[in-house]
Amino acid sequence: MPDRPVYSLTPRQLQAMQVIQELTDASGGTPPTYLQIAAELELASKSGVNRLVNGLHGRGYLSRLPNQGRSLTILRRVPMPDFTPFTWVPAPGLRGQGEVAPCR
Repeated sequence: MPDRPVYSLTPRQLQAMQVIQELTDASGGTPPTYLQIAAELELASKSGVNRLVNGLHGRGYLSRLPNQGRSLTILRRVPMPDFTPFTWVPAPGLRGQGEVAPCR
């Protein structure tokens, strides 16, 4: 049996929670819509988001009001992934400011 994270979320629930946190923080505290969450998670429909939100609600990470848009409230936060800033390195065949070297 694979090890589960300390916060007992599936990998997909953890990803959904991180997306909800990121979108909420980026909008100054306004929770995202299910369509925004679906787009970030590359889900085809809102029903997949609903399933994830229900799981997060059941585990005590979110609260929500039924039949009301943008009603998600974060109750418990999860750690966000560490992102290392990218460093631009010229690829072989490129010179200068991204100009492609002529083919010979």
